[in-house]
Amino acid sequence: ASEVMWQEINALSEVKPLIISIGDVAASGGYYMACGGDYIYSESNAITGSIGVF
Repeated sequence: ASEVMWQEINALSEVKPLIISIGDVAASGGYYMACGGDYIYSESNAITGSIGVF
């Protein structure tokens, strides 16, 4: 499911700039999806990363 979501987010970012906001957790597949956007912003205490796919 993360791959499909990434593809859709990536396609949308081709049309207009896409800003991703992470408030709490975006690990593994969640961060993978976020990588489809143009900019990623997160709270200072958010848990991010851990992409085993790349």
